[in-house]
Amino acid sequence: MAISELKGNKINDIDHYKDALAKAGKELSIMKVELEEKTRALSDINEELKSLDKMKNEFIQNISRELRTPLTPVIGYLELFLSNDLGDLSGTQKEIMSDMHQCSKKLAFNIDTLLHMVALQDEVGDTSFEEIQLDSIVEYVAQYTREDAECCGLEFEVSYGDGLEPIWGVKGMLTLMINHLVKNAIKFTPKGGKILLSAKLNQDGFIDIVIKDSGMGIDSKKMVEIFEPFFRLDIVATRGFEGIGLGLALVKKIVSMHQGQISIESSENVGTLIKISLPVITNM
Repeated sequence: MAISELKGNKINDIDHYKDALAKAGKELSIMKVELEEKTRALSDINEELKSLDKMKNEFIQNISRELRTPLTPVIGYLELFLSNDLGDLSGTQKEIMSDMHQCSKKLAFNIDTLLHMVALQDEVGDTSFEEIQLDSIVEYVAQYTREDAECCGLEFEVSYGDGLEPIWGVKGMLTLMINHLVKNAIKFTPKGGKILLSAKLNQDGFIDIVIKDSGMGIDSKKMVEIFEPFFRLDIVATRGFEGIGLGLALVKKIVSMHQGQISIESSENVGTLIKISLPVITNM
């Protein structure tokens, strides 16, 4: 083959490659424009979803507050009746008032749980960290829930070690967390069972809060899902237990915001043990 032919072939190959590169460049430019348009569209959709989510949360907060406001005096008046401050009640009247009082408190608790869940999602509300002695919170929750446990025919035991070191936390959130777990234990433990609430300092510089019950337990297949919002165990639906399925999701968020850890051990018809470990101030 003549040298001139070789040169001609090379020139043709180079032109071919140039054309291919130019075509690829045009296609890439078109793809870039399309990608930018789709990115802008996705960004607009994302902003719209954020706006809708914010509106949803504001709606839930407003409705919850509207429900909570008239409920507060109802609970107060029922407590006045039960204390006989407004006159003596017959046995039947007192029993009815007591049932109404318990139902009102459960409703208030569910409303508060919903409000706190929305507040944590939006990172609003009272999140002021301070130095806290957990034994005082444990004692407060014990006093608040002991009557509920005894009314359900349960043994209720509380213990906390001496010299618990302070932690850095939000008092209202920690109180809500422990209160919810104890109430859950009471709800799912049949008459004659036992509830244990304890707090002690471990060797790793964490305070272990343990809530243990001898209740119905949790199916091992459901353990991964129980921290999901609005998740409810089958037993809740089939046996008519109250609850909106936000409690454990809220507990997990509170533990996370305190740089803690949570673990669950449970067996069906044997009971459940929930342990929350929170770092003491000197270990943070």
